[in-house]
Amino acid sequence: METDNFQKILNLFKNQSNNYLYAIIYNYLKSINKLEYILIDKNKVNSIYTVRNEINNTINESLKIQGYDELLNNLDLFNSKKVIISNFDHNEKNFTIFINDKETQILGILWRDINK
Repeated sequence: METDNFQKILNLFKNQSNNYLYAIIYNYLKSINKLEYILIDKNKVNSIYTVRNEINNTINESLKIQGYDELLNNLDLFNSKKVIISNFDHNEKNFTIFINDKETQILGILWRDINK
């Protein structure tokens, strides 16, 4: 899916732009016209990313994806049934952002450097 009306998501990152990653993502979002994303069941997200975290913990430190602990913790606390997920490369990093379906809370950010 894609949307050209993602102002609420943009504002989520703008309001926390004192965080380095949030600032990078905010700048990326300001530079695009449409945001591509999937809307997926929270339980599926939790299941998929729990397994991916286990795999991530077995690989070389320099290749690891960062952010799983915060994401998995927030998914456990999150009460809605759906999660917005978007993935993109920006500023020599790969990002996967997770936002609640009402676009009021950032649930987590997975990221890694892509030029290592």
